[in-house]
Amino acid sequence: MWYLRLLPFILFIFLHIPNYSQSIYCKTDQKEKDLEWLRNYQESPSDFSIDANRQTMSYVPVKVHIVGDNNGDGYYSLEYLLNSICNLNEDYASMNIYFYLWGEINYINNSNYYDHNAFYGGVMFSAHNFTNMLNVYFVNDPNGACGYYTPAFDAIAIRKSCQTSDDNTLTHEVGHYFSMPHTFYGWESGTPSLSDQEKVIRTGPGANCSQTADGFCDTGSDYLAYIWGTSNCNSPVLYDPDSVAFQADPTNFMSYAYDICQNDFSSEQEAAIISNLVSQRPYLLNYTEPQNFNAPQAVNIIEPLDGETGIPYNWVALQWETVSGANAYHVMLTETPSFASSLIDTIVSTSYLITELEEDESYRWKVKALFDGNTCAPY
Repeated sequence: MWYLRLLPFILFIFLHIPNYSQSIYCKTDQKEKDLEWLRNYQESPSDFSIDANRQTMSYVPVKVHIVGDNNGDGYYSLEYLLNSICNLNEDYASMNIYFYLWGEINYINNSNYYDHNAFYGGVMFSAHNFTNMLNVYFVNDPNGACGYYTPAFDAIAIRKSCQTSDDNTLTHEVGHYFSMPHTFYGWESGTPSLSDQEKVIRTGPGANCSQTADGFCDTGSDYLAYIWGTSNCNSPVLYDPDSVAFQADPTNFMSYAYDICQNDFSSEQEAAIISNLVSQRPYLLNYTEPQNFNAPQAVNIIEPLDGETGIPYNWVALQWETVSGANAYHVMLTETPSFASSLIDTIVSTSYLITELEEDESYRWKVKALFDGNTCAPY
């Protein structure tokens, strides 16, 4: 009988460089009609009477759709998904907004959706959207971009290679979902007229920050509708209509600065996002709140252990100790050192039996516990 050696817990660290080879980072097409609510809010925020400093947590259900080709190949990595939800919650934590996975992941096998244009994107959303929740689709090519939010179908599509564990594409598109324009709004299709270009000055008769671009006066002027800051997070020197030199802010999530540069929303953006959620999307808050927010806890492996040999290749039972409060477990098995590709990438409720591995091969596997309100446990 042939046996194989399984290596469950080997840590590999590698440098991830996001795939920005496509010409457009974000293809969200927001027109002024799509920003009507935001413009009304910006004109008189006090009319919306939402306490931006409230302590109440708002729980937002996320319906995830993972799209493969007609053969069911090319699915988005569940490891990246779980880490991305964890990072999304960190990015919105200051607003007391918490995102959680709602129900089972919806797997879709359709090559027209996997690499889609605007038409097939609309067909996909129409056929698969769940009502009254945040719908996010992970595909191979979302209309030539890294991602986009579509106001017409109220859904988000993300290029899987643009949302690995540490990318901000999802955070950016969720910002659009909650009414946020780009910080360089108006520059997406070319140079706007001088009267529509945001000036650096923020107060006084010459200031136009509340009437141009994103309409927020605590986000700096930004004219850069392309990926920038890839080497040092510094924008080129730009000049406003008054010939005042400035550099765009690389930290804002709604800019096109490189992902490693971005880390925040402005205070005015945060207040608007909260108000949009509470006043325009109250249906998101009508679901049963997730109950289990256990601190991340590693799973104790029972078998196979690291370096264990003498295991029949056609009967491998992956087993671990249950974690209190966990409602599922994510299991991955691979032949590669970095888990860059996986033979098994699934969510299960208990142990997992494998009967179709190759003889005389080495494999690696890992498992993490999942909770209703926490996807951040370590492997």
